[in-house]
Amino acid sequence: MNIIAHMLSDKGIVISNELEFPSSNLPWLNKNTDNIRFVKATDDNKILIEDITKMVDQSSKTKTVDTEVL
Repeated sequence: MNIIAHMLSDKGIVISNELEFPSSNLPWLNKNTDNIRFVKATDDNKILIEDITKMVDQSSKTKTVDTEVL
């Protein structure tokens, strides 16, 4: 993941979620903290597709969303 973050950190915004295991996000955060967006979970710990799609724009070419929608 460190290599991928190093190679792609200047290619666009990374979208992840706040429930993701921290080691999945640390390489992106270490490379550029302004380059990652976190999708917030609902009160019942769900990540909704609608919340993800709201964050996608021209600058979010790289996405690291791994959590299933429950």
